[in-house]
Amino acid sequence: MKIRHGSAILLGIFLLLPGCSKAQAPAAAAPKPPAWTGFSVLEGLLPEDELARRPELADAPVYLLSLDIADSLTELSGRLRLFYTNREKRSLNRLSFFLFPNLVGGRLEIGNLQVGEEPVTPRFNRRSTWLHADLPRPLAPGERTELSLSYSLAVPEDTLEGYGSCAYTEGVLSLAHAYPTVPAVPDRELEEPPEHGDFLYNPAAFYRVRVSLPADAILAFPGVELDSGKQGSRRSVDFVLGPARDLYLAAGRDFETRSLDAGPVRITHFMRRGEEAAAEAALDTARSSLESFGRRFGPYPFSTLALVSVPVDALGIEYPGIIVNSSRLYDFASSYRGLPAAVLLESTTAHEAAHQWFYSLVGSDQRSEPWLDEALAQYAAWLYYLDRYGEGPARGFYNSFLQRWERVERRPIPIGLAVDDYTDTEYGAIVYGRGPLFLSALEERMGQESFARFLQTYCERFRWEIADGMDFRKLAEEICGCSLGDLFSAWVYP
Repeated sequence: MKIRHGSAILLGIFLLLPGCSKAQAPAAAAPKPPAWTGFSVLEGLLPEDELARRPELADAPVYLLSLDIADSLTELSGRLRLFYTNREKRSLNRLSFFLFPNLVGGRLEIGNLQVGEEPVTPRFNRRSTWLHADLPRPLAPGERTELSLSYSLAVPEDTLEGYGSCAYTEGVLSLAHAYPTVPAVPDRELEEPPEHGDFLYNPAAFYRVRVSLPADAILAFPGVELDSGKQGSRRSVDFVLGPARDLYLAAGRDFETRSLDAGPVRITHFMRRGEEAAAEAALDTARSSLESFGRRFGPYPFSTLALVSVPVDALGIEYPGIIVNSSRLYDFASSYRGLPAAVLLESTTAHEAAHQWFYSLVGSDQRSEPWLDEALAQYAAWLYYLDRYGEGPARGFYNSFLQRWERVERRPIPIGLAVDDYTDTEYGAIVYGRGPLFLSALEERMGQESFARFLQTYCERFRWEIADGMDFRKLAEEICGCSLGDLFSAWVYP
């Protein structure tokens, strides 16, 4: 999910490219969430026939959020209404919510938990990173329930935990997963993750969000704005997003915006003053990435894409409809590990844009099978360079895969392991290095035309769903009409 500073993309020599909550907290002060009036509210966000193509989306979770951000930008209060349909083949006795801010040094406290009209006493794990809401009665397969709660959040300041993705740093509020989230397995408490790699495993959901913040601050958000305005010292923004596997927001008093159109997609960059030249370059990369990936994998699924420069401890982080780039990449006079910031900004933006297909459109278990999104995003970034600059310049980026693998002396460590099974060094070398090399070997085996058809079919067949490694292999064998067991055994499986 993230390109870490400690695992920077090494581009070889092709630098001549152009251009802890405990008990229930007091009720939060945030107003009630906006009403859910049905899928008509998503007009302008999704293609018109999306629900006709994927009628199962009508049963996706619906998050209605109201957030009130304090003048300090370090605290907020929130209210959540969740409409949840049981899509399991078994009844559910509880819903479990992940409280990401409590994992990274924040303090998210829950109050007024209800299922329908019935109050429920929340249960927490030892670190208050999981909230369990016991249902008054079992939720049968296909049955829907409504859950509501209020919460308060104090974000950590100047922290590197969680890459600083939920923190207040250098005047910028970064809000990753800053609300209780239901995972893909709705009643399971997952083990806490290692420091490297990703672990969120969420179903696609719909969001309607209303945010109140200081009038002198600008909100960076994904999706489509429904309404906005100022009243006195406060500003409000109402927007919709979905299907999306999580929600990211950022706010800052120094934010400015630049926008451009990539066909039907409006791309907007939120950046701080002085970053205008780099933001223009990132916008240009995003536009070219959407064009390249749209031809190869199918059209970008939304009508908007946001980019934001944030002082996070990662080169880039992807979220549905929004890309976070490290603000250190926006100083074009600087370099990192001997590579100019401009080069890293382009490669990072292309990689994170690819995640809009591999992680967002096609979901996967990022902790158990990280190669399914990270290796594919790396490979897609190479395709971006190939499409934009041709074989020669793209070769430098391809060589970076080999350079990564060299960090573990090109040992044939399987790419299909879980995040927990790799050391920090192995994770970057294998998932980001050997992983895209496997995809290159798969393309060679299947043939270029067959492999291109496979990637398009993969994105269409598992659109808004969750795929695993076996799904990936079976579809590849279906498309090529061949057995790929030996190739997967040599590269993927332990």
